[in-house]
Amino acid sequence: MPVVVGFNEFCAPSLEEALDQAVRFEAERVVILTPMLTRRGEHSELHIPAAVAGAKARHPSVEFAYAWPYAAGEVAAFLAAHIRPLIGGAGLA
Repeated sequence: MPVVVGFNEFCAPSLEEALDQAVRFEAERVVILTPMLTRRGEHSELHIPAAVAGAKARHPSVEFAYAWPYAAGEVAAFLAAHIRPLIGGAGLA
């Protein structure tokens, strides 16, 4: 499965360019992920959905799925698993 990286600002390619590039792989479905884990972020709540809406308008035959927001419990479990080796598992359920 091809992976295409896009950015909201300061880097290239832009998210819009990345979504268009994904379509050029003849994708029937494009899944958009963000590394932003928590809510209340302007990018994750406003900018990315706007870019996805634009891609849907430009490519109506392609399904675009924005896989966000993440469940808070799953984010906490991921973070706990990541730090567990650093603290020897002490105090973590």
